[in-house]
Amino acid sequence: MGYIEEGNVPGHGSLAAKLPLGLGRFNRWIEDRLFGPQGFITGLKFDLHDKLTTELQKSLPNLTREEAGRIAASQVNNKFGGLNYTVMGRSASTQNALRAFLLAPDFLESTGRSVVDLAGENGQPLVKAMVAFNVLHYLVARAVNYLVSGTKSA
Repeated sequence: MGYIEEGNVPGHGSLAAKLPLGLGRFNRWIEDRLFGPQGFITGLKFDLHDKLTTELQKSLPNLTREEAGRIAASQVNNKFGGLNYTVMGRSASTQNALRAFLLAPDFLESTGRSVVDLAGENGQPLVKAMVAFNVLHYLVARAVNYLVSGTKSA
């Protein structure tokens, strides 16, 4: 496993890869399909990047395509997590210490960065998407509740 993969630092190996009876290989196959360079999550990240770049250019017409793309890339990486700590210059010992004390420091860091992105000067497209998602989520939940219970409770 190379250290250029997301969410990995030197010294952080997968225990699941050591499972017997081919389960370790199967687990690695699943991980590659989800998180690998051509995986499902990577595809979602690229799709969101393209959409955010377009939205940023609409909201802030003074940005060049490259500037909007860089902002979108930062926002997407913050939203999805799985940051490459080696490329960021973070040592393995620091990340391992954080894992020992905080359980899921990469999730906490990504969540914090996403909140900062919403409040930042280029967060308008993210706020619009978040509001739209939450309104849709609420409406779907109400519809499912009505279908299941037959009541219109709020």
